[in-house]
Amino acid sequence: MPGNILVLGGNGFIGQHVINESLERNMNVVNISLNSNTIFNSSQITNQFFDITDSTSPNWMNIKAINFDYVVNCVGYGQHSLFLEGGDKVLKVHFEGIINLINNLK
Repeated sequence: MPGNILVLGGNGFIGQHVINESLERNMNVVNISLNSNTIFNSSQITNQFFDITDSTSPNWMNIKAINFDYVVNCVGYGQHSLFLEGGDKVLKVHFEGIINLINNLK
């Protein structure tokens, strides 16, 4: 079942497990994360660090160039604040980030 998999939020708890399983299955992995606190070192993985809510990020061009067999979204914030106290950030990532993803996949 080898193929190409895109993991959004691969540096998080669930995303790291998805990436590890994908590597065990000999898949080529692209990891998109906001920060580089965990970097996977493997010839089968490409790490991209950028904010998916930024529709003008040049990193989207790298994503457009690949045909993915699977896309796993592990992006999000565990703490859901009230909208006026930072909750707009949660909505932005969960909505605008996914819209940008859809617009940049083949």
